[in-house]
Amino acid sequence: MAKFKVLKEYKDKKLNKIVKAGEEIDITVKRADEINEALKSHDGPFVERVEEPKEKKLSKW
Repeated sequence: MAKFKVLKEYKDKKLNKIVKAGEEIDITVKRADEINEALKSHDGPFVERVEEPKEKKLSKW
């Protein structure tokens, strides 16, 4: 699972709800691709992946 930001409101048939713009949802990359592909005729992507900050690793001295 990955975090995605909703760019445009849409009705998600698998989540069975209306997803509003600005929400962050946890879905698979495959599902995000399905959403964007199904709605591509509506001017651009509907969801985009949110980059999570990587934790800094402490080096051993």
